[in-house]
Amino acid sequence: MVLRSLVFTGGAFGTASFPKFGVFVMNYILKSGLVLFLFAWSVFGVWLVIKYGVLFGPHPDDPAETPGARSFGVAHVGAVWVGVCALTIYFLFR
Repeated sequence: MVLRSLVFTGGAFGTASFPKFGVFVMNYILKSGLVLFLFAWSVFGVWLVIKYGVLFGPHPDDPAETPGARSFGVAHVGAVWVGVCALTIYFLFR
C-alpha cells in the first residue's frame, strides 16, 4: 500500500514539482532488479558450462541413455537459458 501511494502520488515528496518522481523510482527499482537478475542468470550459465560433463554427460546408473537424449536435454536447457536472457534484455530496454 505504501509503495502504491508513493508511485501514484508523485513520490515521497508529494509536491507538484515532482509529478513523475514515483514512476522514475519504480522504474529504477525494476531496471536494477533486471540487471541483477541478468548478472545472476549469466553466472548460472557459466556454472552450467563448467559443470557440463557432470550435468549432461553419460550417467553411470543408466547405460541405456542415448546420446540423442542427452543432446535433447542440452538443447532444451540452452533454449530456456537463451529465451529467459532475451526476455530480460527486452524488458530492460523497453
